[in-house]
Formats: sequence, C-alpha cells, structure tokens
Amino acid sequence: MDDQRTRKDSKACDLSVVKNLRRKWGLSADELAEKAGLTRGTVLKIEADAGNPTLQTIEALARVLHVSPSELVGLAESRTAETGRCETFDREGYQGTRVRYADLELYHLCVRAGVQTCFDPDLHENTWEVCFVSKGLVRIEVGGRSHELQAGDSLRFKALHEHRMDVLEDAELFLVHYNLI
Repeated sequence: MDDQRTRKDSKACDLSVVKNLRRKWGLSADELAEKAGLTRGTVLKIEADAGNPTLQTIEALARVLHVSPSELVGLAESRTAETGRCETFDREGYQGTRVRYADLELYHLCVRAGVQTCFDPDLHENTWEVCFVSKGLVRIEVGGRSHELQAGDSLRFKALHEHRMDVLEDAELFLVHYNLI
C-alpha cells in the first residue's frame, strides 16, 4: 500500500511544464487554448504528455506562456533532478568545495585576508560569475571598476572579462559560474 501511495504522490507532482506555466499565469486550459489559437483538446493532450506538438504549436504556447520556444522545449526535456559532482577545491588560497553540473559550478570557499587572485581563463570560459559574500570583506575589480562586497552583498559579471579579487578580511564566499555549455 505504501508503495502504491508513493507512486500516486509522485505522479501527482509530475505536472507538465505547460500546465505549470499556464497555472503560473493564472490561465485555464480554455484560456490558454484561445490565446494560443489552439483547441482545448490539443492543450490537454500536451499537458497529459500524450501529444506530439508541431513547431507552430510550441511557438504559439511559448508566446502565451512568456518563454521562448527553445526554453519551453528545454524545460520539458529536463524533468528530473540532477546530482552534482562534489570535490574539494584548494587553489591560490581559496579552500572549500566545488559542485559541478553540466551548465553550472558552485563554489563554497573560505579565504584568508590578503589573498589576491587575477582572472584565469582556464576557470572561466564564456560564463557568468556571481560572487556572494556571507562573511568578511572582498574587493572585486571588473572592467576597471572596483566593487567592495561585505557580508550579504553580491556581484554578477561576465567572467571572461578580466577581473581580480582581493580579500580584505577573512571571508566566506559562494561563487557561481553558469551557462558553461
């Protein structure tokens, strides 16, 4: 019985992306169908994962649901959770953990005051970087501008731009590199 309940509960949470986005925008299936120029049956079929929509149907749904067609397809393709690969990170005075996914890296790091680092193309590629400081004081220079970050501050920038980081007080940081593909 517990096994049946678990399957039922997981199925109840397995809503389609289209249905989730439709609900987010406060639309009924009828309203979505009307705004997209589709039949209610087509919308319900797609929401039940029983349909094979054409490109025109995907484009019409995406327009109404405020996403691009490629985002809608991408959301529909990524229905499962992904486990990251965790590893110890110890480089140039930065010590902690790095978690890697296909399109994202998350670093949780502790750094002593006085550590200075410069841009390293081996780590950055064509990514965005977000630095969140949970403890301490850090100065990051990007594009000739200096930004001092203290506990609770964050900064986002294109990581391919030359940048440097100076740790002014012992710090705990979270760094995120994303859009790695």
